[in-house]
Amino acid sequence: MNEAKFYPNSYGYGIDAQGFMGADFNKAAGLPSDFKIHKKTLDDIVDFNEISFYNKPTKNAKVFENLDVADTNKQWCRILTKSQMALRKKKRALTNKT
Repeated sequence: MNEAKFYPNSYGYGIDAQGFMGADFNKAAGLPSDFKIHKKTLDDIVDFNEISFYNKPTKNAKVFENLDVADTNKQWCRILTKSQMALRKKKRALTNKT
């Protein structure tokens, strides 16, 4: 079994030997304990947003430096879950029409 280790560059959460975020991240993000998200995926999301953010005070400013990645992920999961439920409800309503 892969024991979670703490690395200071992993957004304040533990990561396992393969680089996946630990159970502490999943709990903070409201994800199932067996959910796997790789730290590199989170790095890519943050990097993409840093590059594409237009309202930077300077070119090299780190706008998302203090971003709580777990809380942001939790919020997006809520939004996506609500959207998915709304789409399912709409689909049922459309398919039940005669």
